Amino acid sequence: MLAPICARGTFETLLRALPLIMSIFRANTIPGKIVAYRDIGKAVDEPRAEGTHDSGARKTLSTTRIHKKNTTTTASTPNRTLDDLEKPILTESASSSFVWDGWPDDVLKKDFSFDEVERLDDLQVHWATKTNGTRLGDIFALTWEGGKKSVRKCLGIIECDNPDCRIIIRPRTHPKPLQAQLQQSCKCGAVLYHERCSVHETLWKWAEGIHWTNSGAHKHPRPTHMLHLSGEEKNRFQDLVQAHPTVGPLGLIVGVPGINGPGKSVTEISDIFWNADRVSKERSKIKQGADVGGDGFIAAFKKLEEDHPEFVVSSTFGIVTVVSLQTPFMRSLLVRDTTLEEPVNGTVNDATHGWWSERNALLIVTSVYDVKTQSWSPSLFSYSNGARTLHFKYHFVALFQGIAEEADSRGIDIEDRLFAGV
Repeated sequence: MLAPICARGTFETLLRALPLIMSIFRANTIPGKIVAYRDIGKAVDEPRAEGTHDSGARKTLSTTRIHKKNTTTTASTPNRTLDDLEKPILTESASSSFVWDGWPDDVLKKDFSFDEVERLDDLQVHWATKTNGTRLGDIFALTWEGGKKSVRKCLGIIECDNPDCRIIIRPRTHPKPLQAQLQQSCKCGAVLYHERCSVHETLWKWAEGIHWTNSGAHKHPRPTHMLHLSGEEKNRFQDLVQAHPTVGPLGLIVGVPGINGPGKSVTEISDIFWNADRVSKERSKIKQGADVGGDGFIAAFKKLEEDHPEFVVSSTFGIVTVVSLQTPFMRSLLVRDTTLEEPVNGTVNDATHGWWSERNALLIVTSVYDVKTQSWSPSLFSYSNGARTLHFKYHFVALFQGIAEEADSRGIDIEDRLFAGV
């Protein structure tokens, strides 16, 4: 449930999301849901052989397609498969020359450190893709083979049967929206069809980084509409916004005001910035980040403790930073009046990367079984800026303190048995 609140955010995000978190805790449960994603399945509009027609009004499509949109298509690239990964293109000597540009093509494989992953914005690509994950694997695995595996499948493109049209459309990721796209006509009036692609990337996230492979070459043009910015493009945009904080989205597109007229434009950084809404969104991220940093963060944290004095149960800042959060209801779950017959009397402790933008930061969670809701509920959250022994020490000290305080409030003797299940 915390995923939509603080995924890809920072600790400041947690402060801004406090009202939603508190409403969840007051409900005495945090509901959980596992979402399973289906593949697109059968083609919506399969190409037909030359000279054949369907029963509807749709035009005849030839099995031979002319890629008129983009001359950089890799249709001439030699066919390779995952079997060829035993003889990878990226050898030890060639790896240093590999440059990630968001358009991985052909059979490739490479190991990325977490510093590289962060610099390359989580290895985002410009191809239209859909990601499917798995519950197997461990992000703390000591080898990439045991890491958390995810597969990113290319969705191909949508184009029309007009050889003079240069429009390429990104396919939607789910079947119904994709069907709706194909039922529409191209802006030029021609019939749209979905050109599929079998290329997929596989990523294994493990303790030292990400092991990445690409299965083959794309036989279709590149989508002309891109969604992602590279790390360098983000930095250039941020520098321009910070240098001209009063210039709005339209001014950034036209060009920042100067003595001799409009100056540098954000459209020189990326074509993405021709979209005024996207410029506004990215500009807001930078300005909001500036507002909550430094003194602003200290003031916000002070107000958090003043408004909710029992919520922050422990905090330490420095080389080791740990902030532990707990409500009275969460604390009440830590002490039972009776022992349950099922093997659910102890606590479950977990720590995970990926909730915060800082890759070294952890979300540490201790959960206990709640008889009323018949589910595992969190009894303590901790933000931790690392995974050293001292980080976990602060979390468990806060946990033991909560157990002792709850037992004392109920008039229960504080004995070792209360802490045995941790």
